[in-house]
Amino acid sequence: MRLSGKTTTIAGFCLGLLLTSGCASLQERIGRQIEYIVPRDEASPGDVFHLGFVLPKEVRGGWVLFLDKKYRIYPRRDLPARTFTVFLPIPKVDPGEYTITCYFLAKKGKPPSKEELTVQILPDFIPQPVETVAARRFKVEGYIQERARIQSLLKKSSYKPEKLQDLVLPLGGEIVSGFGTVRNYQDKAEVALEGIEIVAVSASAIDVNTAADGRVILAEKLPMLGNCVLIDHGYSFATLYCHLRSFEVKAGQEVLRGDRLGLVGRTGGAAVGKRLLYQLFVTGTPVNVQAYTHIEIFE
Repeated sequence: MRLSGKTTTIAGFCLGLLLTSGCASLQERIGRQIEYIVPRDEASPGDVFHLGFVLPKEVRGGWVLFLDKKYRIYPRRDLPARTFTVFLPIPKVDPGEYTITCYFLAKKGKPPSKEELTVQILPDFIPQPVETVAARRFKVEGYIQERARIQSLLKKSSYKPEKLQDLVLPLGGEIVSGFGTVRNYQDKAEVALEGIEIVAVSASAIDVNTAADGRVILAEKLPMLGNCVLIDHGYSFATLYCHLRSFEVKAGQEVLRGDRLGLVGRTGGAAVGKRLLYQLFVTGTPVNVQAYTHIEIFE
């Protein structure tokens, strides 16, 4: 879906130009020239809103504000000049209408022009079963610390791929625990699974491969998540692979889609069986990796 013009209403989007006093003519001109690429206008928690912008030459940058969080817009180097994109992860919030506010910078010293999009967040349709598991070495404090460390690393992502990439599953097998599953570790703590767990299709097919091109930003053994690899894919995307038997990459190394990272294992105090925990982050927010296949990466 492509939206353009000063004021447009299409498929649930209410797009209006909000003028700031003192530079109305500049903002009106910018507003008329911006073209919006909006593949969808509704999503559920765990999904991702994807917006695109074709910006006039007067615009030198911008950002998006959504749910009180600021997101940068990325230039699409694989598309015609002046095309930008932003990915907005949907956390667990009440269903209803929410506003995406887009700010565009023109001349230095001038206030940004501001546009607002109204989008719909649907109820959380992901079933959340409760699993009670035996894991004597699980420690909730250590688990929380490791998640915090991963978040701090994600803030330093800097990989810049030539194009936006689709993700492939890193392991052939069965998804046995889905995003949002509530896991009870012997009544020590309940943890919501922020990824999916995959069991290998056979004992001979246990290679774990990278889901897309990227740069390794963590390859380390952690007490709870075991042998972990964290990969920055650019455009605010990153993937995490946990509980590996071993890993064959190191931090700072660039990898290509399909490169072997290691083998399926059962390392770390949070491990449940011989499974791969696979997670997707968008701007540091864990999202449902299975929902990513529904994102339209316009070309």
